[in-house]
Amino acid sequence: MAALQYLESLRSSHPGLGDWSNSVADLYQKKLWHQLTHKLEEFLAFQMLWHLVEHPDTDVTASGRTFGLHFNNL
Repeated sequence: MAALQYLESLRSSHPGLGDWSNSVADLYQKKLWHQLTHKLEEFLAFQMLWHLVEHPDTDVTASGRTFGLHFNNL
């Protein structure tokens, strides 16, 4: 399970997120998708945590095709 492995690595590299990542892992394992979505939205709402989100700066590659990402500067 890649999601749980990622949460475990996040827990070990950023101990301050331990409670949050435990909560997310619990919701994921119980398949409480609605509650999990809200918990992830809370995470993304904190701009100080954006450096933890692994995302490409400009492009996403899928099936050999590249799609440009355009983030709204607002």
